[in-house]
Amino acid sequence: MFKVRKDSDEFVLMELLDFSSRGIRIESTYGLSVDSTIECLIPAPKSLTKEIPFIAKIRYCIQDEPSGDYLIGAESIVLASRK
Repeated sequence: MFKVRKDSDEFVLMELLDFSSRGIRIESTYGLSVDSTIECLIPAPKSLTKEIPFIAKIRYCIQDEPSGDYLIGAESIVLASRK
């Protein structure tokens, strides 16, 4: 249930592989530009209705050859405010 805002201002679901205080590792069907920033939403623990927004900076984006999906690493840089 990890979401990333696309250029169209819609949030899309991505697979969250790893999450820590320093960053995230995700898998996506499309690539993201290194050094770009993304707005993310992650569910709050023990809540089905609350999400925590934050901004992350893309550090790497590698296409996984067998699946064609992209493995993406991003550094958490700031908590975002919800509009």
